[in-house]
Amino acid sequence: MAIKKIFDVLEMDNIDAMRILREVKILRHLNGHPYIVSLEKVIPALNQASGSLINEVYLLCGYVPYDLARLIRSGKLKNGSVPKLTRGILRGLKHIHDSGIMHRDMKPRNILVDENDHVRIADFGLAIGMAAEPTNLINYVVTRWYRAPELLLNNQEYDNKIDLWSLGCILGEMLAKKPLFRGGNAKEQLRLILSVLGKPTEEDTTFVQKAAYRKLLLNMREQERKEFSTLLPTASMEAIDLLKRFLQFHPDKRLSVDTALTHPFLQDSSALDEPCAHDFEARPFVFSTDEEEVPLPAVLDMLAAEVSSASGHPLGSSDSMPSSALDLTKMLTQAMA
Repeated sequence: MAIKKIFDVLEMDNIDAMRILREVKILRHLNGHPYIVSLEKVIPALNQASGSLINEVYLLCGYVPYDLARLIRSGKLKNGSVPKLTRGILRGLKHIHDSGIMHRDMKPRNILVDENDHVRIADFGLAIGMAAEPTNLINYVVTRWYRAPELLLNNQEYDNKIDLWSLGCILGEMLAKKPLFRGGNAKEQLRLILSVLGKPTEEDTTFVQKAAYRKLLLNMREQERKEFSTLLPTASMEAIDLLKRFLQFHPDKRLSVDTALTHPFLQDSSALDEPCAHDFEARPFVFSTDEEEVPLPAVLDMLAAEVSSASGHPLGSSDSMPSSALDLTKMLTQAMA
């Protein structure tokens, strides 16, 4: 098992506490899918008195030995594994998107991998339901190197296509064995992207919400697109084609998850031996609470109720709560058995 400890909950502001609440809710909603990390149990804090607020929460998740970032850095990632890994990420992402959820932090470190190249998408700390009002969407999400142009251009409205851009960056990193765009800040990140994709056309800037940014893009000096085949000389033409379809500047031009799963790069006989994801019907995730308007005490009450439900016992039942580190160890051991 992997144990994620969330501490000092009572010292958080309402936004951070709401993110913890959403993460638990989303993990429970998606639980059981073969390409998404499993949430096995939620354990409240030590010395939890009846009716008291939670200050620590432990999330017990299924253990997977590696993450994709570590695998790439180690130099042990084989080119033959890239189609299977990409296909697994897409299958997990399809279930996430079909459930009405944006992950909003897709990156190699959040892709867990086992010895058989089976993947599980993890870390839903920034995930959110698609039903959220556009005014509640922040653009400071996704680790910078994997952040889509619409986020770098401060769009306040966006959708799950930001995850598809991130997936393109992940695919490119697997092919190149290093990150494609390593900007030190948002401005440099956008400059690096444009240095490869070239100057956007007027049609490609229609999604940009801020007129000043759109004008800046259209007035930039002419810059030709670089060929990914030159940047990635060892990659196959099928891999290059899939990469180009993900890394489209305009969100609406990016390949959808369903279409990507039929791409020739991902088709081989080994797919028949992989865990079946078709048996898991996506259910809409409904959680539209406005994180900026709910006061912290109310968020903590909702978190306490969620933890109580997820842990399988009432918060007020003192005989089921750990009262020492030894008791916690016993509880964790029982949960892992």
